[in-house]
Amino acid sequence: MVGSGHVLTVIFVVTAILGGCVGQPKCRSSECVSDAKITTSVEAQLNQHGDLGPPNLISVQTREGVVYLSGSGSAGEQSRTAESLVAGLPGVERIVNTIAVTK
Repeated sequence: MVGSGHVLTVIFVVTAILGGCVGQPKCRSSECVSDAKITTSVEAQLNQHGDLGPPNLISVQTREGVVYLSGSGSAGEQSRTAESLVAGLPGVERIVNTIAVTK
C-alpha cells in the first residue's frame, strides 16, 4: 500500500510539471517590462487618432517586441493606418495585424 506522503509528493510533482505547460511562455523580467512599455506606447499612439474609431477598439498585445493588433475597423485604411502608426515606435520588432474590416 502506498503511504499518503508518497501520494502527496506525486500530486505535487505532477501539478508542478503541468503548471509549467499552461499559459504563456515565461519571459525574463526586463523583457516583460519592455513589452508592457511597448503596449502602453502603442495604445497611446492609437488612441490619439480619432480616425481609428473609439479608444480601445483595437486590442494590443506585445510579446518579445512583436506587436499583435486585433479588433475591428470600418475601413481597410484604418487597419493600414494603425499598422503604420505602430511601425515607427521604439522597441517594435514586428507587427502582426489581424484587424478585421467590417465594411
